[in-house]
Amino acid sequence: MVAYTDMIGWVLMEPLWQWSSEELMQCYRRDGYVAPIRVVSESVAHSLRDTVLSGALESCDEDLLQALLAPVKTLIDGPVQCIASSLDKANYAHPARQWHQDAEFFPPLAQGEGLSVTLALSDMNSNSGAVRILPGSHRQGWLSQKTTRNPGRPGVARIIESQPGEITLQHGCAIHRAPAQIA
Repeated sequence: MVAYTDMIGWVLMEPLWQWSSEELMQCYRRDGYVAPIRVVSESVAHSLRDTVLSGALESCDEDLLQALLAPVKTLIDGPVQCIASSLDKANYAHPARQWHQDAEFFPPLAQGEGLSVTLALSDMNSNSGAVRILPGSHRQGWLSQKTTRNPGRPGVARIIESQPGEITLQHGCAIHRAPAQIA
């Protein structure tokens, strides 16, 4: 057990995720994403969400970062480096996001040199703007903006539902979108 003792007193348990290394790799190679993977408890995720929304969190704690990276290190051989981070405040209205590949914004992802990690801090479902993804679309490589904006196969999209404390690992070339939030 790894204890985190800052202003909110989280306790992180390792490992919480129940995927074998082989299952993670097989699913990631086949579909271009793996989800959901429990990395922290719901109570830890709720505490983190409250801290983030209050504006009190300025950087990611090392123990939390290690919990997030444990499944990533199963898929990436070698050092892991964070090249960008952002906060999407779920439970707040957001507009629809078009179909896209993250490699469009972070070119190293186009060569398969990294992946996107999303940590759910609240319920992510079809009403709360959960991501839709086209399984296997990462195998096409990096496509033009015009192609990803109209991928031609939205009927095969899967909704990635996650509970607080679960992550999604996603290949940089996987085509995905988030609809407008309705709940």
